[in-house]
Amino acid sequence: MAYKTFDTYERNDSKLVKGLLIGAAVGAAIAMLDRSTRQTVKRKTLDVKDQTVTIAKNVKDNPQSLAGGVKETFQSASSAVSDVMDDIKQLMSTMEEVKNTSMEAMQQVRGASSELVKIGSKLKDAGQDVKEHGKDVVGEEKDSITAPSYSDLQNKPHVVTPNEGSY
Repeated sequence: MAYKTFDTYERNDSKLVKGLLIGAAVGAAIAMLDRSTRQTVKRKTLDVKDQTVTIAKNVKDNPQSLAGGVKETFQSASSAVSDVMDDIKQLMSTMEEVKNTSMEAMQQVRGASSELVKIGSKLKDAGQDVKEHGKDVVGEEKDSITAPSYSDLQNKPHVVTPNEGSY
């Protein structure tokens, strides 16, 4: 199998470029056969020429106006950048304040949490005291109450009245 050398590729590429240029020239020549296309190309070419001449004349007559326009544009852009930087600084300051406020709030929540734990512990202790005191009171009441005997219940039916059953 024969390998192509760089020279062969270079010659093929140059043939391709030549073919493209020739094809573009032929296409443009065929397009110019149409009267409306010729008029449009002529008009647009003259417009571009007139605009170029006008710009060149303005720059030649008054180069300061072009420089002033460029300077004004840069000043406007600089002012906009400065405003954006000020806004960013303000935003950063606000974010720092929010961060500090959040940290303070977290510290307050932690403090309140420890206070709630202390209150819960006190409530637990108070509940335990009430429970123990209640057992003591109920135990004393039980000792002072005598239950009727079986024979008492057989001989005389015992009806509990509403005041009798409550402590």
